[in-house]
Amino acid sequence: MIDADTLRRVPGPGRYLFRNPVLRGVIGGLDAVLETFHRPSPGPLAIRPGKILVCNQAHIGDAILATSVLPVLRAAFPEARIGFLVHPGSAGVLADHPDIAWAHCFSHWRLDRQESALWRKLARDGRSRFAAVRDIRAVGYDLALDLYPYFPNSIPLLFAAGIPLRLGWTSGGCGGLLTHALDWSSGPDHVVDHHRRLLGQIAACREHLPLARPRLHASETLRRQWRALAEARGIPAGFVAFHVGAGGVHRHWPGGHWRELAALCLEHGLSLALLGHGPREQAVCREVAGLSGAIHDLSGQLGWRLMTEAIGQARLLVGLESASGHIAAARAVPSVSIYSGTAQTSTWRPYHPAAKTLVHPVPCSPCHLSGGCPGMECVQGTTPAAVFAEIVRILAA
Repeated sequence: MIDADTLRRVPGPGRYLFRNPVLRGVIGGLDAVLETFHRPSPGPLAIRPGKILVCNQAHIGDAILATSVLPVLRAAFPEARIGFLVHPGSAGVLADHPDIAWAHCFSHWRLDRQESALWRKLARDGRSRFAAVRDIRAVGYDLALDLYPYFPNSIPLLFAAGIPLRLGWTSGGCGGLLTHALDWSSGPDHVVDHHRRLLGQIAACREHLPLARPRLHASETLRRQWRALAEARGIPAGFVAFHVGAGGVHRHWPGGHWRELAALCLEHGLSLALLGHGPREQAVCREVAGLSGAIHDLSGQLGWRLMTEAIGQARLLVGLESASGHIAAARAVPSVSIYSGTAQTSTWRPYHPAAKTLVHPVPCSPCHLSGGCPGMECVQGTTPAAVFAEIVRILAA
């Protein structure tokens, strides 16, 4: 638990969603200069674009949530062609998606999770930035929407690519390079609701805003691959999936908790499939799988797309604060997600009526510490019994 003297609160008053005082000073000064020459309009856009670029260069969960704008754009502009700009690690989110005509990738050095020296990250940034600007220019988009409210956003890249209309948030900086912008309003609203708010600036989208929801496409080829795998491994229909991984180590749940939860599920007659990636997660899955032949360990054996299909075919998913819950929500699969208390859960939870998030209550939550604290009682305190109770409740509904 975090001592009150060291607890970091939500960013203070102001337009920016980052706390670093040096970065605030630099970005604030840059925006002051930019807005001397051009101040973005807060007014509505009355346009009929032929080519639209949607941008979210953060990680997989963010990219999945960003797909929520596609049904709205497709309904408002049925003849338009839509492109998507994402982080290279999120490219699988776009695979086979029928509403996406072009996919672009950009790896900003600050969002690069590869274990490598800073100069290598900067080199990847430069190469991918050049390629993205070149490819975006070649398409000739009429409108770009940057959905990411934090630093670093895609706004400078969109400006460099010469897209004539650029709509986004001022909260990540460089708002003066947008043609139309909104200030972010902090609160309990879900990020999909914030996406709706941004889309509401486009006049033709307003009547279609209720359609906004994340969506992952599954091709028939992917379905056949899963059916063949499930048959070969003896995985029955109606299995419950456990995804034991998370992007940050501080979000992990103890291996003993997973084992205890699996035992409770087995007593209830449930068949389990275990998912995860990397040595640590595979070790947890091996330990859990040793309980019974009714537990099928698929950790480290599935590519990203086939893993999404495994989650999509599950009766229910149990996961952590990771992309797995967002995958389940985008495939309309009920889920129980064990979240940390580091951020506002109501904003970042999986977006589906049957998605349940559990956070053990602690007085320091939300702390907004990117790496959590040593104890992480907000995660460790969530018991297998509490998770199992939610599983039973959802399956009985």
